[in-house]
Amino acid sequence: MKLKIAVVQPETLTGSEAPKNVERAVAYIREAAREGAKLIALPETYPGPYTVPLTYSPEEALSAVARDEKVYVVGGALEYVNAKEGDRGACYNCLYLWGPDGRRIGKYTRTSPPGPWI
Repeated sequence: MKLKIAVVQPETLTGSEAPKNVERAVAYIREAAREGAKLIALPETYPGPYTVPLTYSPEEALSAVARDEKVYVVGGALEYVNAKEGDRGACYNCLYLWGPDGRRIGKYTRTSPPGPWI
């Protein structure tokens, strides 16, 4: 069995332009699917958000494009984890996997710090 994988290395928009990364991610996924990719991987924390406050979510758009194109999609964002009433909880770098039916079938929450502490 052969599996075609696409790895996307986009220019990342920042600041007030950052939410546009979601639209761009959808376009990259559609292009990769047209080229025959069945698994499409986006970079760590892409399409975001990757800074706080967390003002948008890629969940709905990436779920929809995975379903529409019938592909697996790996994408990332920051997420508040273990939030309690009145408290946002801790913010973690998360990686998600959506299946060809659009359901999120996996999530990895990064627990190791970046840089020289590894």
